[in-house]
Amino acid sequence: MLYTPTMKRLLRQLFAIDHLFVTAITILLIGILVQLTVNLSFLNPMARTIENFSLTDVFYDINRSVGDPDTSDVITLVDMTEIYDRARLADIFDSIQALEPAVVGVDIVFEGWRGDSTGTRRMRDAASRASSPTVFSYRLSDWEESEQEFRTSQRSIIFGPDFPPLQQIQEGYTNVHHSLNGSTVRSFSISRRAHGHIEHSMPAKVATTFMGDTTLYTQLSDQTIDFTATHFRVVHPDSLRQNADLIRSHIVLLGATADGLDMHFTPIGRMPGLEVLAYAVQTMLNQSNVTLLSSCQTFAFSVFVLWLVQLLQYLCTSYFNSRKGFLSQYIGQSDLPSSWVAITAMVILIGLCFWWFIHGVYINTMWALMGIALLDNARSLYKFCIVLLEHRFHWKWLQRSLYYTETNH
Repeated sequence: MLYTPTMKRLLRQLFAIDHLFVTAITILLIGILVQLTVNLSFLNPMARTIENFSLTDVFYDINRSVGDPDTSDVITLVDMTEIYDRARLADIFDSIQALEPAVVGVDIVFEGWRGDSTGTRRMRDAASRASSPTVFSYRLSDWEESEQEFRTSQRSIIFGPDFPPLQQIQEGYTNVHHSLNGSTVRSFSISRRAHGHIEHSMPAKVATTFMGDTTLYTQLSDQTIDFTATHFRVVHPDSLRQNADLIRSHIVLLGATADGLDMHFTPIGRMPGLEVLAYAVQTMLNQSNVTLLSSCQTFAFSVFVLWLVQLLQYLCTSYFNSRKGFLSQYIGQSDLPSSWVAITAMVILIGLCFWWFIHGVYINTMWALMGIALLDNARSLYKFCIVLLEHRFHWKWLQRSLYYTETNH
């Protein structure tokens, strides 16, 4: 097969090593930018913004704005924000149990006696009478990074050594999982290693108890919460009997919905920890797990995107430069072709990210988007290096550079 000069020139442009160098310089610029934002104190807010950015937030925001949220017909919240008396909480717990819920999740940690021995014992007695499966909350603490486990935990006193064990009651931790440098809650853990063995979270225990399938919490990895806008009905303790249909055969989560100390930022705004738990439980019930690409996979994907985009930028610019006419020459000598390609690539990349996310795969495109914005700078730096080298050296590989030919017109 004979190759025409045009085909040879096109193949040379497609497989030129220059594209790899421009891509590598772009990655280097990203690394320098990240190091600057991390190590310079006045740029720390930028670092936190980058760490806390996720396109999934945009997806959930769009989902929330296009229509009214669906109302959950499985999960009901019982609000006890203004109730602090343990005896009163015991009465509320008895009332909920009397209405035959499917599962009860108690998002309250009864810390110590707190001078209320009567109320604590009444709460203990109420727990011992529970007729429906019940999961009480506790918190893990003292994370040991080297051993990947928690060292201590904060459990309710009603499960402490002052009381005999309750065989029919479960416990599940309710630690809210924030991003490392940000504060947005996007995931929860199904299981964690603590005290030398595996312990499970409250959302995992509530969901698996409801479905009767314990195989769902056999993993230690985090699970992304599906924040598709949902309305969870809230029942006040004084109106439990009037709303018996929202309790019977439902998952009931008992906790505070307006506690200022238990509010968290999520992709759809600030919400109480109890509602975050509700979304986590719903995620497990729907089995709407989102697969996150690993760091290595994300890096490889970003490198490929940057290589492809800068190649398209070069080809687009070369096309206009090869055309006759003042307008084509002007466009070819300007930044318009590369800007058009960059903007189009960003739009397509964001669209693909949403499409993949809908189908259960999330790719962090932040690095690729940042790199696309830096491609012109990387290309200019590479051209500058070629100009410096070509006046001093006559290396063959240098003479084969696309930009070497370009600078010697």
